[in-house]
Amino acid sequence: MMPPELMAKARRALASARLLQQVGDAAWALAQAESFVTAMERLLATDTARGSDTDSAEES
Repeated sequence: MMPPELMAKARRALASARLLQQVGDAAWALAQAESFVTAMERLLATDTARGSDTDSAEES
């Protein structure tokens, strides 16, 4: 059996590893969201640049 002090250290290390995993998951999700927003901004800019032609065609 493991000594209680060593068991406590192992539990803290496991908790730290889990927390680091959650932080990593959150960072990945944030990067994905930033990529999505950047892509949408580019799409909007492209649509806006072409918008005068498309808007007038849709109104006709």
